[in-house]
Amino acid sequence: MKKLTLLFSLVLAAGLAIAQEKVGDAAGKRTINPSVQKTKAEFVSFDASNKTVTLKLDSRETVTWSWFSPDTGQAKSLKAGQKVVVTHKQVSGKESVVGVAVR
Repeated sequence: MKKLTLLFSLVLAAGLAIAQEKVGDAAGKRTINPSVQKTKAEFVSFDASNKTVTLKLDSRETVTWSWFSPDTGQAKSLKAGQKVVVTHKQVSGKESVVGVAVR
């Protein structure tokens, strides 16, 4: 019984280690901490009335995320087609942009 428990513990620990490693490597995202990530993208547009930003990720997927920061000046100054690094996190179950840096 002790061997079975030890084996189960080792398998569980190995699975957790592999899963944690994949979080930081997925789709060009670099993990800062579990809740905040950075992603390379191309800026498409910003909707000031809905506070959403549309981006084309390096994987060519187009996404629309909410703008989390109360200051929208940074998003308004971006031009369509600019290459950016987006800092984002999950807020209330939706992906939200925390900041953008031109690359």
